[in-house]
Amino acid sequence: MHIRIRCGRKAVQVGAFGGLLALSLMTVSSPCLGQVPPVPSSEGAADLGQDTAAVPSQVVLGNLPSMTDQLPTSPLAKPLGMPFSPAAYQALKDAARSQATPGNTPGPQALGGTGPIEHDTPTSSLLILPPVAGDEGNAGNLIPSDMAVAASPSYVIQVVNSRITVLDTSGNPAAGFPKSLNAFFSVSGDLIGDIRALYDPHNTRWIVTAEDFTANNLLLAASQSSNPTSGWWIYTIGMGTLEGDFPMLGQSMQESGDGKGAIYSSWLRFNANGSFSDNFVAIFPKSKVYAGSSFSYNYFYNFTWGGATVDTLQPANVMNNTDRPRCEYLMNTFNFNFASPNNGVVVWAIKNGVPASGSPSVTSTRVNTVNNYSIPPSAPQPGASGYCYLDTGTARFNGEVTYSAGSLYGAIPNNTGVQMFVIHPTLNASAAITSATMLNEIVWGVSGFTGGGQAYYPTMQPDPAGNFTMVCNYSSPTIYPSTAFLSGRVSQAFGTLNDSGYYLAGGQAFYCQLDQYNRDRWGDYTAACPSYTAPGAFWFSGQYSESSGNWGTAIGKNGYTGTGQP
Repeated sequence: MHIRIRCGRKAVQVGAFGGLLALSLMTVSSPCLGQVPPVPSSEGAADLGQDTAAVPSQVVLGNLPSMTDQLPTSPLAKPLGMPFSPAAYQALKDAARSQATPGNTPGPQALGGTGPIEHDTPTSSLLILPPVAGDEGNAGNLIPSDMAVAASPSYVIQVVNSRITVLDTSGNPAAGFPKSLNAFFSVSGDLIGDIRALYDPHNTRWIVTAEDFTANNLLLAASQSSNPTSGWWIYTIGMGTLEGDFPMLGQSMQESGDGKGAIYSSWLRFNANGSFSDNFVAIFPKSKVYAGSSFSYNYFYNFTWGGATVDTLQPANVMNNTDRPRCEYLMNTFNFNFASPNNGVVVWAIKNGVPASGSPSVTSTRVNTVNNYSIPPSAPQPGASGYCYLDTGTARFNGEVTYSAGSLYGAIPNNTGVQMFVIHPTLNASAAITSATMLNEIVWGVSGFTGGGQAYYPTMQPDPAGNFTMVCNYSSPTIYPSTAFLSGRVSQAFGTLNDSGYYLAGGQAFYCQLDQYNRDRWGDYTAACPSYTAPGAFWFSGQYSESSGNWGTAIGKNGYTGTGQP
C-alpha cells in the first residue's frame, strides 16, 4: 500500500521496499493553508528504508601480528565502478586528452629535504615516507593505493588498501605496526579496498570503513577508546543484492535521537550487468556503534535530480567539536548521468537520520559554479604513450567533504586542473535546505598548467578559521606522478591563490601497472584531516611513484600557525 501526502511543495510517499519501510520525497506544487511554510521547490528526491546491523566482533589492533613485507607479484586491481563500458570510458578520456593544451599556470614547486621542514609560508611540513606510511610492496601489490588518514591530538592513522598504520604525531610508528587490514577486519583472503577513516573529537573515538569486494560487504570499525592500538568493534554490513562500490564516510556530532551523533556511509550501487543503479546512504547511530550493540539504522537510496539518478554523494565530516548543524550535509556534482561539460553542485540535507529521532527527511538545493567542469583527461608522465597515461577518474568529489563553522569544503578534478569550493547552505525553520551560496570557488590550473601538467584526485581540508590545505596528485610530460599540496588563507581574494603549491613527495620513476581493461590505475583519492593540536594545522596523504616503478605513499603536515604567513 502507498500513501501519498501532498502539502506545499513536498510530497511524502510511504510504501514497501525489500520488505522494509520505504518513503519517497518528491516535489509537487499544492498549497496547504494553516501549516508550516512550504519547502522551496527542489528537483531532488530520494527513498527511505530501514535495516539492522548484528552484534559486532572485537579485535585489539595492537595485538595483531605485524604485517611483513611482500615481494611484488602481478598487480591486483580492485574494481573501478563506472557506468560506461571500458571502451566508452577510454573514448571519453581520449577525447578529453586531445582537447588538453599546455597553459600558463605554474605547477608545484620543489619542497626539498626528507625530514621536518620549516618555512615562513604555510607550506611548512613534516614529511613521512614509506615504509612507515606503506608502499606497494608492503601492501600486497594492490593497485591503486586508495588511502585514508585521520588524526587526534596524540595519534595519526593511515590506511591503504591492505594495511593500517598507527603513528605518533611526530611520525613514529607504534610498536608492531603496520598491521594487515584483512586481519583487522577478520576477513581472510578477500579483496578489501576503498578505505576511509575519521577521528571523532566529540567522543574521542576512531572510525574506519572499507569494502569487502569479495563478499559485497561494508566493513565498519569503531575504536573502544581514544587509543587506536587497543580494542575496536568490527561490524559487517551487507550491501544488498546490488553490487556496492566506492564507500564514502562522514559524521555528525549530534542527532536529535542520539547525543553522540551518527556515522554516515555512502556508496554506489551497480546492477549485475555493470550498469549504474543508484547511490545509497546508510546512517549508523554512534551510541549503539560505540557500545558494540546491534542496532537499527535508516538509509536513503535512489537519489535523483531532475529525474536523473545522481552518484558519489559525499557525506560531510563535521570536524569541529563545537559545531552542531541541524542536519547532515552531502554534496555531489553532475557526473555519471549528465552531459559534459556541466555546472553546479547539489547540496543535500538529511534531518532526523537516526531511528526514533523523528520523521527522517532529505531536502536539496543546487548552487551554480562560476566555472564549468567536465571529465579530466588521463594524466601524462615522462615516457607515457597511449595506455600509460594515468587514470584520473571523473569530475566528482572523490575525497572527503568537510563541514566547518557553517560552510562546506570540497574539491573535484576537472578538465584543466582542480576546482575547489566553499559553500554556505541555508536552512529554514524546519531544517530543510532552501538555498546555498558559493563563498569561494578556486580553479587551480583554470587555463591549464605550464608544460601540459595535470592535477588530479584532490582533497580539500579547512581549519576552524576557514584557511585550507588541498592535497592532490600531479604529473606532466617531464614530472613523474607526485603528491602535491597548496594552501589558502580565508582572507585571500575570491578565486585566487597565494602560490602554486609544493611537492610533498616527487615522483621518481615511470609508473605503468595496468588493470584488466588496460587502464593505468592510480589512487582513486587522496586524504586530509585536521590535526586537532596546533590551530590551523592539517595532516594529508598522497601517492607518488617510487624508483622501483611501484607506488608509494607519503604523509605531510602543514598549516597556518602564525600571523606572518601570507
